[in-house]
Amino acid sequence: MNQQEPNMAPFISDARRHLRFRGWMMMVLGAVLMFVPLLADADAMGWGFAGLFAGLCVALAGVNFYRARKVAPGTPIDGHPDAASPEIRRKMYVKLIWTSALAFPVLTAWTAWDLRQLEAGRQETVSVWWPLAFLYEHLGYWPTVLSLPLLGVFCIGVFVRKIKSDGQSDG
Repeated sequence: MNQQEPNMAPFISDARRHLRFRGWMMMVLGAVLMFVPLLADADAMGWGFAGLFAGLCVALAGVNFYRARKVAPGTPIDGHPDAASPEIRRKMYVKLIWTSALAFPVLTAWTAWDLRQLEAGRQETVSVWWPLAFLYEHLGYWPTVLSLPLLGVFCIGVFVRKIKSDGQSDG
């Protein structure tokens, strides 16, 4: 058997252990999410969201445990995108594009709803991300709400540019 090289990079670890760890962390997060409504004195909608996200966490834990079973023992994992092949980097950036395309509209709608509730007087206070609070205090409703889709478009543009630069360096 060949002598194995020492692990010089701290971000490289065993893929099976990593997936199992992620699975257990998702299980813990799902359990914690079920107790959050108790602390916040939540209504039925709060319990529903907590149950939905707890169930999602448990499902993701199952996916991680399933993937861990499929990975060969000792398979190294490298979390740095530059160490991956161009094909894997392209897949990663495409996933990030889809995630951004789905997440930023949801975040925009959520922020718009919260700020509309505040402006209509239905809520005395709302919790938003601190840069959005800063924008709202200084610029108002529309610049704050439109900043999230703008950030999403910027992120997607960066990912598309990364994909194109990988394609040009290959050929």
